[in-house]
This record gives sequence, structure tokens and C-alpha cells, in this order.
Amino acid sequence: YYAVIANTLIINGRAAIWQQWDGDTAAGTTDITELSGIFITNYRDRMYVIGDGGSGTNGSPIRVSYSNRGTGLTWTSTDFFDVEEQRGEFGSGLKVHNDLLWIFKPNSMFSYDEIELKIRQYNVGAYNHKVIQEINGLIFTFCPNGIFMGNGFDMRQIGDPVRQYWENFKPILDGAVGGRTVTNTFSGKYKNHYLLYIFNI
Repeated sequence: YYAVIANTLIINGRAAIWQQWDGDTAAGTTDITELSGIFITNYRDRMYVIGDGGSGTNGSPIRVSYSNRGTGLTWTSTDFFDVEEQRGEFGSGLKVHNDLLWIFKPNSMFSYDEIELKIRQYNVGAYNHKVIQEINGLIFTFCPNGIFMGNGFDMRQIGDPVRQYWENFKPILDGAVGGRTVTNTFSGKYKNHYLLYIFNI
């Protein structure tokens, strides 16, 4: 996972080891590592991560932490908000769409605009950060209830032609980040098409 802000590239691998690169030198990013964050994303002039479930300061898997304005290198443990719903699911992805930060859980979607956090979908979410795509101004995602497209506020099931595959999908969690990330599915896009890869079922 990666994001760029203030000419600095912030990179995170599967083992939650953060690095920064300014075009010349790579170095560790202590602040984010201490927060235990994954799925880094730019939104406006901050960077955002979801807690990886680890023992770091803000490692709670329902917690979203954000950097100081204009930088991805300075983070404080008090700059966060929790994304809660009745199921208590962990955060599974982040996506910026139409000037909103969309926060995904396996079965729900929330929007955030730096003022309000609102749940927008109760039965549509994302298995992981890599199944979320934006194509022609719409969000595409894959979750336990199927394959969906829409603007976030309204999502439509488009997975019926391949229902036999996604209904039999069994997610595998990655032990490298505390069992927080589903590793056996990801997506891509080609022209106007959403491409979804599912491992053996």
C-alpha cells in the first residue's frame, strides 16, 4: 500500500513495515509504525490508515488514524476516530471518491468528510483494500453479499452472472498482519471493466 503527499512516498508492505522515500533516500517512518496502521490513503491534505489489530498505539481494527496536515511523516496517537457498527467488524479498506473518504468493512460502508462520519451501506462492504475500484465515477467492490457498483450512497448488485463463484468463496486471512487482510481475492480494471480475481474455490 502506498500514498504520496508533499513529494514524499509512503510505502507499507504486508508485514506492516512502513518506509518513506523522497526520491533519493528511503527510511523508516516511526510514527506510523508505532500506530500499527495499514491501508494508507490520501484524503485532502492528510493521510489515513486503519488499525492493523496489532499492539501499537492505535492498532484497534476499528480505528482510523490520520496524519498532521500537509505531511505523511507526523502522526500523533490522539488524531483518530473509531468506526463502529453493530457487528463489530474490522476495517477492510479505504477509498477516496467524490471528495469523501469511504471506509469499508466486510459488510458495511461509511463516508467521512472531516466533519461527519456516517454509515451509508449496511450490507455492502469490501473483503479487502484491493477489491475496491473506481471506474467511470462509480465504486466497484466485492464483499460477502456479492459484487456491487454504485456511488456509495446507492449500490447495485452486479454479481448475479457469477453468483456460483462468489457464493462459494471462502476468505483466507493473512497471518503476517494479525489475520486482518483477506489475501485470496483482488481486483483490477481494464477500460470500463471491473476485473475480479478469486483463488480456488
